[in-house]
Amino acid sequence: MSAFVALIASLAWGIGDFLGGTLSRRVSAIAVAGFSQVTGIAVVLLTILIAQPEAPGWASISLGSISGVTALLGAWFMYRAMTVGRLGVVAPIVSSCAVVPVLWGVCAGEPITALQAVGILSCLSGIVLVSLSPSPASASTPRSFKPIWLAIASALTFGIGIVILAHGSFESPVYSTLFSRFGSAVTATVIILCSRPSLRLGGRTFGVIAALGCIDAIGYLGFTYATSSGQLALAAVLSGLYPAVTALLAFCFLKERLTWLQILGVAITLTGVVLISL
Repeated sequence: MSAFVALIASLAWGIGDFLGGTLSRRVSAIAVAGFSQVTGIAVVLLTILIAQPEAPGWASISLGSISGVTALLGAWFMYRAMTVGRLGVVAPIVSSCAVVPVLWGVCAGEPITALQAVGILSCLSGIVLVSLSPSPASASTPRSFKPIWLAIASALTFGIGIVILAHGSFESPVYSTLFSRFGSAVTATVIILCSRPSLRLGGRTFGVIAALGCIDAIGYLGFTYATSSGQLALAAVLSGLYPAVTALLAFCFLKERLTWLQILGVAITLTGVVLISL
């Protein structure tokens, strides 16, 4: 059952990243990230009504809220990267956020396995290969590193958020996720009020953003459920396959084409994510 739920989480995150990346090419990235976080609250509240867990503790409230800030910033960076880069390249780089919890554990005195060390090197090597790859669209087009740097910033931010959320989830995974959404919503509101982006959203666009928020929340809840069963390694590996879903959707619907060097870099990065999770 845990494996199935982890795969559901992977599918949800892959679809969510694809929807968010394509929407951000037409709508402000912060608007997509912010409104999707708000609509995701409904899914978590429904889960709480069904599961009826015990009242949340201070750790779930405080750490969950802080992780929401990092989640919003990570999504913002990722969607901005996807507006100027290829979804099939950005998504695997963002998935290398798995490096951060491992390094955090090392700093806290936890031993690192040989596979995890190789995984970290694989992620870094894959990112370098993708960064050095020329654009397949035109040899005369100057290469831009902006999507790479934004994707790396997203990975670091998401990784920090995972560490914070994990500590809050010891008390209550569901309530930590709920307050994470609240933290994201408040942060998005502040950024939108300060930057005043265009918020002219049609009914259809807002409907897709709402669907994105629900799908993303389902992914988080699925991952939380899978890890709570004690099979953390299996859940991390299977849910970490979501960049492949994003890349496949981009290939089918956006006709994205990658160079052989980019494909190699993406493959090495994904391999590193799997090794880190073992």
